[in-house]
Amino acid sequence: MNVGKSANVSKTGLITALAWVIDNKPTYLVEGFVATVGTFIDWFNQIFQLTENLESLNELANQVQDTEKLLILPTLVGIQYPYFNSSVNASIQGMSPATGKTHIARAIFEGIACELRILLTEYKKKLALPFTL
Repeated sequence: MNVGKSANVSKTGLITALAWVIDNKPTYLVEGFVATVGTFIDWFNQIFQLTENLESLNELANQVQDTEKLLILPTLVGIQYPYFNSSVNASIQGMSPATGKTHIARAIFEGIACELRILLTEYKKKLALPFTL
């Protein structure tokens, strides 16, 4: 996320980096990240053979309005910012006889969205930047 001309945000736990320099004027960014979600999608799809590709997985997820209480935490190598806990493994909770491929696909995307929401909430809180979630 672009934080402008100051790199003085390192106390937030976010990674600070130089984004670009134009006319000798640096602009900085900060980042936190959600690790391995792409790998999780590929791995899950290989093991359970939900669909042929990511686009098909998205189409499958869009066929239902909810996950039927299914929760998927897509953290193959632990959860990253803001918790930095490598022992939080991926998990699937709430399966029932009503759970179908469509619910699984939707739960994958909702799990990713939840991690992104946590990250963006931390951005907003720690950087005091005006944006809406």
